[in-house]
Amino acid sequence: MMSQFVQKLDDNPDVIEELLSDSEKPLYGGCSNYTKLADVLKLYNSKVAHSWTDKSFTALLELLIDILPSDNVLPSSTYNAKKMLS
Repeated sequence: MMSQFVQKLDDNPDVIEELLSDSEKPLYGGCSNYTKLADVLKLYNSKVAHSWTDKSFTALLELLIDILPSDNVLPSSTYNAKKMLS
């Protein structure tokens, strides 16, 4: 796993900057409990732990985006969440 991470860094050094940015970016303005990266990781861990389909996870993300303030930074689909985490 570590070698894959190092390879990813060699191929695209901006990955670290993007991960650091996502780890500091609040989920929405004024939110101090969750960052974009932390929230997506927690949600994705729930998806895996409970065997949610990609379709059901996308539906959950869409619902949360609708519920949260309009300036939230949640990804809008399973594809975008996976892309962010990989």
